[in-house]
Formats: sequence, C-alpha cells, structure tokens
Amino acid sequence: MDLPISGITEFYGKYGSGKTSIIFDIIKNRNTLYINTKTFPIKKFINFVSKIEIIKHIWKDKEIINSLDKLTIKNIESIYELYFFINYHLITFIKYINIEFLIIDSLDYLASIDKLKYKELFEFINNLKIIHRDYNIKIIILNSYRDLGLGFNYMINTRYFVKKINNRHFIEL
Repeated sequence: MDLPISGITEFYGKYGSGKTSIIFDIIKNRNTLYINTKTFPIKKFINFVSKIEIIKHIWKDKEIINSLDKLTIKNIESIYELYFFINYHLITFIKYINIEFLIIDSLDYLASIDKLKYKELFEFINNLKIIHRDYNIKIIILNSYRDLGLGFNYMINTRYFVKKINNRHFIEL
C-alpha cells in the first residue's frame, strides 16, 4: 500500500475497520516504535505477514521474524505516562533504534479515560511536531473517533478515514 505519510498522519475509523492492518502494511520491514494503549494485536500482525507470504506462494518463517525484529512495542496505560515517555525517552529510541515510524494506537482512548483537556492535547501534539521536524520520523496516530478538538485538528498533516464494507477496506482522504 502506497499512501503518503508525512508529518503527523491520523487514521480514524470504527473498531474493526482495518486501521491496524493498513498500518502493518505501511510499516512492514521498517524500524517502528508501536505505542499501544490497549492489548497489542499480535495475531493481526502475524496474520498480515502470513498472508503476504501465502500470496507469494512461499512460506518463510524468516520473513515474520524480520518483520518482528523491526517492531518495538511499548505499552502505555495513561496519557501522563505517554507524555513522560515522549518527552524523556522517545529521543533515545529514535537515536539507538533508528526509528522510521512512530505509531500511537488509540490516542483517543487515552484522552477519554484520562479526561484530557484540549490545551494539554495541543501541547502534546506540538511536541510530536517538534520531534518530527528534528528527527524526520513519520508519526501515525490511530483513533476510533475524529474529534479530539480544534487544536489537534490543526496539527494533523494528513487524515485518512478507514471503513470496511463487505470485507473490503476503503480509505478516504
């Protein structure tokens, strides 16, 4: 899949719409830090890599291992833990793991459970913009809902709406 990803990109859509599968396609064999706010969908990831191998009519366990080797998963349970990680540890990951992509899965979930104020969210997204500018990494945010406030909306470079109809994924810009 060849979608333009630059700056901060948001993919939003209902649960089960295929956002995660699309992201796995984009980050395949790329150094990626995947920040997860819920349970990491490892079965979806392995299914995705397996389907690619089946399409090629070749099964290579090495392909799955290579894809997993390039994926670093960090579980985050609160927006404040995410702030701390982004502000104090992310640069270390970027420098030592040579990260190309930063994925934040379900920012809207953290914002809702921690009752995040729009000003705090704006500051957080602004910090991500600075990190993107200084280190040239691609940042993808996955959300179920689009409305995280006007400040958030202004900071997003690209937004994709993902939906699933009759087991087919559709992406709208």
